[in-house]
Amino acid sequence: SRGYFSTYAIPIQETGLRIRYPFSEKFYTEFYFVNGWNVTADNNKAKTFGPSFGIKPAPWLSLYANYLVGNEQSGNDSFFKNLRHLTAARADIAVGRRMNLHVNWVRGQESDIPGIGDAIWHSTALWIRYKVADAFEPVFRGEWYHDKDTVTTGVSQNLWGLTLTMNLKIGDGRFGRLLVRPEVRHDYSDRPF
Repeated sequence: SRGYFSTYAIPIQETGLRIRYPFSEKFYTEFYFVNGWNVTADNNKAKTFGPSFGIKPAPWLSLYANYLVGNEQSGNDSFFKNLRHLTAARADIAVGRRMNLHVNWVRGQESDIPGIGDAIWHSTALWIRYKVADAFEPVFRGEWYHDKDTVTTGVSQNLWGLTLTMNLKIGDGRFGRLLVRPEVRHDYSDRPF
C-alpha cells in the first residue's frame, strides 16, 4: 500500500515534461514542468515546476531532494501568488548486505487557500527492508502525517501508520517471477476520519 506521503503529501500523478541529466554515476539532476497536482488537464493557466537532485556519496548511501512550486488553485491563473511549495528529501541506507533503511520527509505549504487561508502539511516515514532470502523480504514501515490546516485530508489531524509487508517471490526466475505482497496495516488518526 502507499504511505501517507504518497497518498496525501505529494502529487501521485503528473502530466508534463521531465528532463534528466546525469553528471556522473554518482550525481544526477532532473527538472519538472507539469500541469499540476493529480490532473491531466490543468485547472488554471499556471504551471508547476521544480528541480530534483540525487547523489550517491558512498556505495551504502543515496540521498535525494525535490522541490516543486506552482499555483494549484482552480481558476487562479496568477503565477506569482497563492503558490503551493513542496520540499521532499529521502535517504536510502544499506546496512550490510541484507538490510536497507529508508527515511522520507515531506513538507508542503500553500497560501490563501479559499476557506482555509495559509496551510502547512508534513510527512515523515521510515521503512526497513530485510532480505531473509532471495524469495522472502519483509518490510516494516512507520509513518506520521500532520495536516493541521485540513488542506490535504479535509480534517485537522495527525495520522500514524504501521505497516508490515511480506515480499514473496514465487518461481525460479527462469520464466520470470511473481511478486506477492501480503500486508498487515494499522492506521490511526487523532480525529474521526
